[in-house]
Amino acid sequence: MKKLWIVSALFIFSVKVTAQSYPEYDTLRKNEFSVNTAPALLMMMGGMSDNYTNNFSFGYKHYFKNRVVFRTSFLIFPNANYSYYNGIPEFYSSVGNKNIFRSSYTGGGVKTQINFGAEKIFRVNRLQHGLGAEVFANHKFVNRTDAYFYIYDSLSAPLYYQMQDPTSNSVDSLGSYYNGRSIGVGIQVFYSLRYKISKHWYLSATVGPSANFSFVSGTLNDKRKKETYSLNSYDFQIPNVPFVSDVSIAFRF
Repeated sequence: MKKLWIVSALFIFSVKVTAQSYPEYDTLRKNEFSVNTAPALLMMMGGMSDNYTNNFSFGYKHYFKNRVVFRTSFLIFPNANYSYYNGIPEFYSSVGNKNIFRSSYTGGGVKTQINFGAEKIFRVNRLQHGLGAEVFANHKFVNRTDAYFYIYDSLSAPLYYQMQDPTSNSVDSLGSYYNGRSIGVGIQVFYSLRYKISKHWYLSATVGPSANFSFVSGTLNDKRKKETYSLNSYDFQIPNVPFVSDVSIAFRF
């Protein structure tokens, strides 16, 4: 009987300590900073996401008493314009005794984006659940080069061949260069999860679809026609970020 009382007392004490350490809704620590660790996790697991959605992000959240959270973040897409086909020669045409090939390269640097949104927390415990939405705006520079060159001096040249230096056999009368920029806006609807590690530290994840609408403008220099054109177009992307858009470590204070 004495042991039963001791066990019961320890159980009641542990419940009280847990309740004090992990209150249902923390109204004292209203600010939170987070860093997205998803790219690092993917690299450690030997995987990768699409280059145009892979990003690093830094976030800030502010908690209100009614379980509504204001959130904002800054995202960097380091390889937004990268193409898997960069530099791969493609057969274009046969002219005289030469096979002409084309290779393309798309670049332009990083894409940056800023998000603003809100979420409603529905369950508050060590594991927290929420639903919300964010709107965002982004910007990136874009450039594309199409180069033409020949391989050997006969039609017996293979149709797929990687030259070490195709510029030495370039066809100066062909090719083009495009230089422009893209400005986009979009929205993401998400479901969030947070796991409370300690008084200040959390693990969090955001899951949900997103869509991005961009206006693209730039100039195209055509070597064959020796003319320069102004080009304007629109681009619609789903997704703008991966479905699991972040897995973050967060500090709340």
